[in-house]
Amino acid sequence: VSGATLSRRLPQILLALFESLPVHHASGDTEAEAGLRDTVRVIVSTAAQDEGTLESLMLQFHESVKVKEGADLSAAPKEASRVAEACYGLATMCQSFAPNSAARGRTAMGAHVIDWLRILIDLLASSSQLVVEASWAALDALCKIIPKDDYDGYVGPISRAVLHATELLPKEQKTLPGFNLPKGVGPLLPIYSQGLLTGSSDTKERAVRGMARLVRFTEPTALRLFATGITGPLIRIVGDRHPPNVKAAILSTLGLLLTQVPALMRPFLPQLQRTFVRGLSEADDTVRRRAAAALAALIPLQPRLDPLVAELTTGIKQTEEQGMKNAMMKAVVAVVCAPNAQSLSAASIQAI
Repeated sequence: VSGATLSRRLPQILLALFESLPVHHASGDTEAEAGLRDTVRVIVSTAAQDEGTLESLMLQFHESVKVKEGADLSAAPKEASRVAEACYGLATMCQSFAPNSAARGRTAMGAHVIDWLRILIDLLASSSQLVVEASWAALDALCKIIPKDDYDGYVGPISRAVLHATELLPKEQKTLPGFNLPKGVGPLLPIYSQGLLTGSSDTKERAVRGMARLVRFTEPTALRLFATGITGPLIRIVGDRHPPNVKAAILSTLGLLLTQVPALMRPFLPQLQRTFVRGLSEADDTVRRRAAAALAALIPLQPRLDPLVAELTTGIKQTEEQGMKNAMMKAVVAVVCAPNAQSLSAASIQAI
């Protein structure tokens, strides 16, 4: 069965399957539950290959994931199951476009991609772990059908979606549940990284600020896999010619990483220290202030402070521009106030 016949029946078939799954789950009938899931996968994979049913399929998924803003799905298992199964169905649909067919996936999904990014990222904040895991699987599959050449165009929509999802979190909740999964920020990070490396100045700034939000709303343990993937591109481009707002955003994000995941940043300390010290000599005041703040976050992690003090005190003596002098003096104050300041040699104390 395919084409118009399947298209007419598809919503009823999928909805019936979605509603049957929690019944079998609750009864402990794992064999029936697995069988139903396999059925959904086969139907979705088949329907996704037929242009006549693809639109109907997406419409059904869209209807099935609708929930009221702020709804507690952990207290509504049937609704949570419906949403989760629709997400897994969407993931299957994206996967059915097969490797190396991203162009067809882009054509088939069309303008729906941005809408689904918003929906799925919102669902990462769900109170239901089932929904969180399912929406992450769908997001991962969806991001994989976006051609790399198109990544720049998705930096803005993804940033807005993440902003919306994190702003809806309860005040006592500091992280987004979906970001705390084992590969939590994995689907979004390549898009931000590409925007950072190849995008316009505006796109670069959005990408950096987007990365910062990922860091801010992810548990430190969940960032372990991504510390290099976030820090590496930031360090790589911070020395290039960029407008002050881009440089300031990069320095701010690096400082945030040092605060949020200090242990993961230790391998980067030498590069970061050089980057921040150079930032103190930038012409723009905002860049200098961000560099000083980032350096203040780095100093407590630095086992040897004497070389830094020598560099800062020499810079203060040699620099004539008062704004640069002030930034360097703020950095010296941060050294003196650091918990590891007792490691300073007598020569460093004399120089200060």
